[in-house]
Amino acid sequence: MNVKSRLESLLEHQLAHLAAILIVGLLVYSNTFHVPFQFDESRYLLNNPFLKDLSLSPEFLSQDRYLYGEVVRRYVGYILFAMNYQLHEYAVEGYHVVNLTIHLMSALLVYLLVLRTFQTPVLRVSLVAVRARSVALATALLFVAHPLQTEAVTYIHQRQASLCAFFYLLSLFLYVQWRQLTFDAQQHPASSDRNGRGPVFARPLIWYLGALIALILAMKTKENAFTAPVLIAVYELFFYNGALKRRLVFLVPLMATMLIIPATTLMLIKQNSTGLAQLASYGKSVPAGDYLLTQFRVLMTYVRLLLLPIHQNFEYDYPIYRSLFDPEVLFSLLFHLCALAAAGVLVYRSRRSDKGLRLISFGIVWFYLSLSVESGLVPLASVISEYRLYLPSVGFIIAIITGAIMLLLKIDARWFVPGMVCILVVVLGYGYAAYERNTVWSGAESLWADVVQKSPRLPGPHINLAIAYEQEGRCGDAVHEYELSLAANPRYCQARFNLIVCLYDCGGVGEAVAAYQDAMRRGLSDARERVNSLVALCHQGRANEAFAAFRKESPWCADDPLAGT
Repeated sequence: MNVKSRLESLLEHQLAHLAAILIVGLLVYSNTFHVPFQFDESRYLLNNPFLKDLSLSPEFLSQDRYLYGEVVRRYVGYILFAMNYQLHEYAVEGYHVVNLTIHLMSALLVYLLVLRTFQTPVLRVSLVAVRARSVALATALLFVAHPLQTEAVTYIHQRQASLCAFFYLLSLFLYVQWRQLTFDAQQHPASSDRNGRGPVFARPLIWYLGALIALILAMKTKENAFTAPVLIAVYELFFYNGALKRRLVFLVPLMATMLIIPATTLMLIKQNSTGLAQLASYGKSVPAGDYLLTQFRVLMTYVRLLLLPIHQNFEYDYPIYRSLFDPEVLFSLLFHLCALAAAGVLVYRSRRSDKGLRLISFGIVWFYLSLSVESGLVPLASVISEYRLYLPSVGFIIAIITGAIMLLLKIDARWFVPGMVCILVVVLGYGYAAYERNTVWSGAESLWADVVQKSPRLPGPHINLAIAYEQEGRCGDAVHEYELSLAANPRYCQARFNLIVCLYDCGGVGEAVAAYQDAMRRGLSDARERVNSLVALCHQGRANEAFAAFRKESPWCADDPLAGT
């Protein structure tokens, strides 16, 4: 057997595929197990009372209404965080093991889902079906190794994104399993188990109930699960045939799960614990219209990052667009309309041409549909975040890989193996980039130094880097970063407050007093006393109280616009 034959045999070996997916994922994230808690994890994880006693008590509600609402809306994810805490408290290794396990299981689901899709009535007759395992392998490998997934996997709190994606994928896969069993039973009624006997896994109802439960879990993990029932309906329409009414009947219970998220939000509003505006989290958001216009351009950035993942950033300094006729916005909108139109054309052409075109179309629909919640009309605190691509990347990769392999087979079947080798080289390149990207997450200093380098005009990252320097005892560097933060936004109240405390702790009491007087913009005879009082409160663990007093006294930061993060 020659080398080419051996490669073709290996490319069709399913157990080797599963092993390769797991090995690549483990290697890419092998340097993440000691990454510390970062950024807002101090609030959502380290100081979250729910993780310690699993109680949604009135005291919790009164202490932090937003965090209470966050836990209620994303209950499943926080239950899993609570299990981590009960097992090993705040030892980060356990949290990272769970995060990576979720990522690996999602990658395996991607593989199995693509493989199962080629067994549907529509795709089983496609020309590319003979290479179904290769399409599934390439898709899963690119998914597991892509550097854009690092934020959802390495950043512990963004487990919410990867866990929601896992349930999202699981619900679709279980639905396909159910649908395929019912289809096979219809095609071969004599061999079906009419009396309900036989193995449990062979009973269609088990798979359908599993899909329903997975959908419910996804809805209680993150809000972008709202689109999962719609994607299942699209899948049904794309890959199965039959009487439409009967097919819709089985979709109704799945569609009903879409009521969970709005019902939860209305309940929280009634409790006065959260509102629709708080779904945007903390920070500066933009008007809904401007947010939507900006998202047309953001989606273009997402496409570029998926194809060429360079200059990744935890905190993008992204411009806000306010006119549809801005050339960048208009061009982006036209691109997206063309992409969606192409999806429609591919479905139409698949009626008379290769049915594989329908899978490309489905991948395009998946990409845009799964981004519609976070890139829609509800303005979020950050207009762009890499973790939001975790789930949409599946559809994007499916479309790209299916199209590439179909092209190879159409040009010349002899090009298939060299083409797959090229895809594997890309996987290795992405994997190496992801491994390197994970080194940025190794500590607060490396993370925020990277952000400051790429987004120097944002005041938020400077203050976060300054805090990291303070924790290392590098007072001079911390003061410099606070000053850079104020240069970026002179009205950044938190930066001035932290600067005063930092100067005091560094031994420059006179400088701290002068900074306080400058903040008040007037000479104060009791400035030293006020500084002593503020610093004392900070050292007593009452920093929020001290900051509230400083903010109240400062005439220029009463409506301080939060910047950066």
